[in-house]
Amino acid sequence: MKYENKVGSGSFGDLYRGTYCSQDVGIKVLKPERTSTDMLREFAQEVYIMRKIRHKNVVQFIGACTRPPSLCIVTGK
Repeated sequence: MKYENKVGSGSFGDLYRGTYCSQDVGIKVLKPERTSTDMLREFAQEVYIMRKIRHKNVVQFIGACTRPPSLCIVTGK
């Protein structure tokens, strides 16, 4: 996975454009200093839901890193 430019930023993390296996992806990276028990629970729930959803109007779930402090979600077109 290759990180490219930062696309956006929020209170809990940053969004980067990147490449994974020659595919353009979005990489949502959570800020380690914002990690709390509630935030980890919400992150795990988001990953769980994204794994289940397959729809043309929803970004495609590629994968996630779920081991703190490196928490991220990778999505494609």
